[in-house]
Amino acid sequence: MGVSPFSSIFAFTTSGGVVCVSTTGNDANPGIASEPLKNIQTAFTRMVAGDTVKVAMGTYAEGLVTSAAGYLRGGYSGSFSEAERNIFSSATKIQAVSSTMLYDNFGLNVDGCVFDGGTSVASIGLDLRKSVTISHNVFKNVRATSANAVILNLPSVIVNNTFYTCYYALWLNSGAVGSTIKNNVITHNTFGFYNMAADGLTSYNCFFSNSLANYSSGAPYRASGVGEFTADPKYRNVPASDLRLYETSPAIDAGDPADPA
Repeated sequence: MGVSPFSSIFAFTTSGGVVCVSTTGNDANPGIASEPLKNIQTAFTRMVAGDTVKVAMGTYAEGLVTSAAGYLRGGYSGSFSEAERNIFSSATKIQAVSSTMLYDNFGLNVDGCVFDGGTSVASIGLDLRKSVTISHNVFKNVRATSANAVILNLPSVIVNNTFYTCYYALWLNSGAVGSTIKNNVITHNTFGFYNMAADGLTSYNCFFSNSLANYSSGAPYRASGVGEFTADPKYRNVPASDLRLYETSPAIDAGDPADPA
């Protein structure tokens, strides 16, 4: 699924625990900032536990399967500098090519990526089998029949993400008890949550225009969490896929007050 032909051919050692990927890269490269790889899956194949995969702006049409615990971070310019990282102006978009966009059985923490399900292509965005942190991502168009943008199987942290035009934004299996799910914007989906884990896991999420329910009535747990509210988050430019919030958005500064400013 998206594995480059170079993935198992070239000897490879990560540099400083970082692997760099760019649409202009080459999978024969060493994966450093000046010589990045081309495919995210190649980086996953080569990374070792604890590595960070940095992905430059652009669209990556891949089906991803992890092989080690670590970090996936999007939003980089071609320099891969942290100072220049901007998850909006240098958006890293992962485009669905198969039914599951990313399958993780090792523990991959994901920050600052856009996952586009292609409306009828993906039935699962992220299938997470380990405890991880998923933050500052956009999940959109994961809309195949009864599709799930994110499936949790173990306790995880899901914070500061946007879920837009998916079928289920988030599916919590029974093993997800102990998760923290807060400060997310969840709009224009069919359902917000399908919760088979427990009440009390969600808080301070903004809901709007989820066509059937914020919490599926078919799930055993469906109580709203502390601080959750319904309001138009005021996206800047939906036709242009700009889901940043206007300064007047009611979702700004409406997250958990215990979090750092």
